[in-house]
Amino acid sequence: MRPPNWLKKYIPDHKSLENASVLPILKRRLRHPALWHLNRVSVARGVAIGLFAAMIPVLPFQTLLAIILAILLQANLPIAVVFSWVNNPFTILPLVYLTYYLGNKVLDANGAAITVHEVAWDFTSLSGFWSSFSAWFFQFGKAFFVGLPIAAFGAALAGYVIVTLLWQGGVYLKQMWKKAGRKFR
Repeated sequence: MRPPNWLKKYIPDHKSLENASVLPILKRRLRHPALWHLNRVSVARGVAIGLFAAMIPVLPFQTLLAIILAILLQANLPIAVVFSWVNNPFTILPLVYLTYYLGNKVLDANGAAITVHEVAWDFTSLSGFWSSFSAWFFQFGKAFFVGLPIAAFGAALAGYVIVTLLWQGGVYLKQMWKKAGRKFR
């Protein structure tokens, strides 16, 4: 299955990568064809890497993590970057809550409801801030950091499987259309 023509014009070619002003080490790594080709494996890897990186709650580092992992695992780089933006200022609260909820369910086998106690933040001094932060961390942090790898790996696995199934389904439908077209000629 070939990518649509409108998508090809946004993917850089070898000449534009040669002229890019990046570090020489990165320039050599960025030339790898798997980072730019649109095939089932590289796109599925890119989606999985992007969704994995999206679960990191610190927004600027998600894209950087997606770029590094895409280069190391030879996944489609633009797809990985775009899917790392699933977690953005509009979606971060539901995703953080989901991560906390998953961690809370794993830690509390009895299934008790999530209890949220208000943390009084003290921004008047550095020691007051760290005291408030440690109170918040001990209240929410354990469940959040247990749920974080579950949500990250779960999103990555779901993304990889969905892309693979959709891609194979598209190939199958295209073959069926070709067969049906031959019958009516």
